[in-house]
Amino acid sequence: MKKLIPLLLCVPAAFASATIFIYDGFTGGGENPGPGEYQTAPGSTNGTDNNALNGQNPAALGFGTGEWTNVDTMAGTVHPRAIDGGLTWSDNSGNSLVTSPGAAEIFRSGTQDGTQYSSQFKRARRDTVGIDGPSGEFYLSALFQFAEGVEGRLSIFATGAGDDRSHYIGFSDAGNLIGGSFNGATLNSAAPAGNTSAETFAAATTHLVVARFVDAGFGNRTVDLWINPTDVTSPGTPNYNFVADYFDGHTLDAVTVGAHMGRDVNNPSFIIDEVRLGSSWDSVTPIPEPSVYALLLGAVGMAFVVIRRRPR
Repeated sequence: MKKLIPLLLCVPAAFASATIFIYDGFTGGGENPGPGEYQTAPGSTNGTDNNALNGQNPAALGFGTGEWTNVDTMAGTVHPRAIDGGLTWSDNSGNSLVTSPGAAEIFRSGTQDGTQYSSQFKRARRDTVGIDGPSGEFYLSALFQFAEGVEGRLSIFATGAGDDRSHYIGFSDAGNLIGGSFNGATLNSAAPAGNTSAETFAAATTHLVVARFVDAGFGNRTVDLWINPTDVTSPGTPNYNFVADYFDGHTLDAVTVGAHMGRDVNNPSFIIDEVRLGSSWDSVTPIPEPSVYALLLGAVGMAFVVIRRRPR
């Protein structure tokens, strides 16, 4: 049995090298949330009470004790709220992303009134997270679901001497993938069109987007983007990329979610879930590892055989 113990201990270690810096799955806790859970009931209709995201600050990996706050003075009737259920996603090979129950939804509390509103909501990260002026590479991923005619995005913000910088991923109001930088960027593809993809993606469907940032010195960098990889365990060539100012000399200090609600959109909604920032592809696209569990069970089975055969 003693010879089997090192095997049992080293199996999970093969998967421990990937580091996750930030994670928020917006885990729902109903009317009486527990530690690390958001209040998701009763449902808010005005965006300022009950399950409103603003003011909530459950413990989440990489985030400080600060609350989600509105950083857009032109938000109007557009608000975020924490909701039950959450988004789920699987690739064409049957691999399902590890998710938690709950999500963040940006919605319009008022009726359609011919006015366009946009909003942005921020939560600061914890200072001890070691990704200031990132070295090597890091990955950002999230699940998105949007109503037709709604634009939304997830951004990471960095502050530094003289200016602030940010990079974002999301979808346009026409269903195009968007990616860019606060300082301006162009999304490149087989048929580039500004910072939007030529391809459109279906509304009311969950999409996985992953961005890779590679640090190679100062100046502009190429950020690679994948959307809905066919096999999440082997992503292959990125679908798109954009070139933008990097975070050299800056401190990554906040994550924001935002949406733009058009004039002619009824019941607009933009949902963001499973926000991850990590050191590798695997750290931001976790899936259950049946091979690990099978190996563990096999090792335990071997242990029982050894015990049964031990001479008395």
